[in-house]
Amino acid sequence: MARKDIASIVSGVGWACDFVGKLVDGLLAKGHTPEEIHSLVTAKSRPAMDKIVEEVSNFLRSIGSILRINRSTPFNPAKFLGEGWSIWRGPADGDGLSGNEEQDERSLALTEVDLSKVRFETCLHDGESSITGEEKLKRLKETGHIRLDAKVFQTLWENKDKIPESWKEKIDGNIRYIFFDGTTLRSPDGDRRVLSLYWSDGGWRWLCFWLSLDWRALNPSAVLAKTA
Repeated sequence: MARKDIASIVSGVGWACDFVGKLVDGLLAKGHTPEEIHSLVTAKSRPAMDKIVEEVSNFLRSIGSILRINRSTPFNPAKFLGEGWSIWRGPADGDGLSGNEEQDERSLALTEVDLSKVRFETCLHDGESSITGEEKLKRLKETGHIRLDAKVFQTLWENKDKIPESWKEKIDGNIRYIFFDGTTLRSPDGDRRVLSLYWSDGGWRWLCFWLSLDWRALNPSAVLAKTA
């Protein structure tokens, strides 16, 4: 890397001195001598310096994968989707208008999501090519995984630069539709639906899919693995 490129990153000598100063202070606090610290600039200590670079690189990647969720403003179906939309309430075989909202409370408690830890689940069993959305939702609940909710979806939609490049990948040449089953929605017609993101024609798009229809391998759900 050219020196002028390095300068553009660190924005002057002050930044570099501050960074090195914090590193030296930390090593001194760990009990290392000034002589030991100075040895880091010798060729003999190159393996140690490589490890430091790797750790810092991993840390920077982790920061970039964190999606912060503003829970002070809950997802509003009527505002995002239109008049008549709401969060489903009560049992699946009810009218969706009364009872508790059908949302994953564990997801609603999240104020940030590490996107590098999001996994995709189809819930298909061996030999199955598709299942209904309702059956998939049932199986998802049985796994115990955290089903990411509609507010996570909305935050990604409003911050598309945060969506991992890998989410654009197709499934056997078909567009992959990534669902957020932590929130079940009620359409103006009384249908049960779930939001999804998908990459098509060079841009991110969304749709709200019926749980009554068949879902295949190209319709995975975004979840976080359950914790012990």
